[in-house]
Amino acid sequence: MEIKRMKRKFECTRENPLHSQLSNLNCSLIQEITVKGFLCDEDYELLTKMSGETGNLRILNLYEVCETDCQCENSYGKPEQRKIEVADNAFEDSIRLEKIILPAKLEAIGSPTFGGCTNLEGVDFPESLNSIGSEAFLDCPKLGEVYISKNLSLGEVYSHAFSASADSFVCDWDRWPVNKDGEPTYTGDGFGYFSYNGVLFFGFVWDECIELEKYPSMNDRSTYQIPYGTQIIKYGAFSNCKFLHKLIFPETCGVITEGSICGCPELETLVFRRQGLDGERVHHMDLYWGDVITNCPKLKDIYLYAENPENIAFGVFEKLDNMSEIVLHVPCFCAKKYRDYEEEYCSMYDYNDKKYVKVWRKFKSIEEFDPVDFLEDGI
Repeated sequence: MEIKRMKRKFECTRENPLHSQLSNLNCSLIQEITVKGFLCDEDYELLTKMSGETGNLRILNLYEVCETDCQCENSYGKPEQRKIEVADNAFEDSIRLEKIILPAKLEAIGSPTFGGCTNLEGVDFPESLNSIGSEAFLDCPKLGEVYISKNLSLGEVYSHAFSASADSFVCDWDRWPVNKDGEPTYTGDGFGYFSYNGVLFFGFVWDECIELEKYPSMNDRSTYQIPYGTQIIKYGAFSNCKFLHKLIFPETCGVITEGSICGCPELETLVFRRQGLDGERVHHMDLYWGDVITNCPKLKDIYLYAENPENIAFGVFEKLDNMSEIVLHVPCFCAKKYRDYEEEYCSMYDYNDKKYVKVWRKFKSIEEFDPVDFLEDGI
């Protein structure tokens, strides 16, 4: 006998919340729900269960939700109360969920709210949204294209928000904001998020700085050349990129934030064209930065265009899991400089207790290449 799947609509208040109205129903039969009014933590918990492995909830319409009673953590790990939020951990591993329509006045999406929603396809963000939490859409391989409107009041996309999920990002401004002569082409006020070839960037007009925010980790490109003009790579920018084999950094890019490149299973080659390279902390309260490149098991070649090892922060590579298996390529006549270069290390207990280490010798080998030939080959 075929079981009839139900579609239900609920108008909810604090006095008559959703979980109370569902208590007398067989929730396992409901495939589609529309909610109007109020939602609380208990409601989110029930909806998560209904859309999980033992449930059948496929479609959830929250467009007319106008108030919530929950708190999402901010970037400092502290709860922050907003009028309309999707709670932290709501819908985590909701493998039945295929479509969700977010509240029209939504302000924040918690962490890791939609993590592990392996059948979720496409999400439209309301213009009122100003925060997307860490790992909010982690491991949502069917998410596809993520559209971010120019009117979106988004203040922050936290670390790994779309890791192992989106295959492209699209913004209203989808052209590179600097021409070949280095002159800005963007004429709007301020600036903000923009996309280019499916990658999400952020630009500051007042200091003409361009940051690469998020690379779409499900994009099937094997090689990606970061556009000339990019200066900073942000935390989690290249996280869980499933198909990326080669990553090329331009001459303009000299700062890589900790945690920028991690969990890329097919990444084999990194090319750094700038004569200087440094790391950056995620939070200013941190004393040090570290773990810039981690968990890339197939990484075997790193090319540095820098002729002087003093201009390259060895810390960018210090946490490589397989450094002894990676060949370091440096410009002609520079191999001896790198082999002989010594980094000073001080004891944290006694600054007079110093030692000097030939750090670049930790690589499998140091070999020379001609950057001119590489530039002609587009590398």
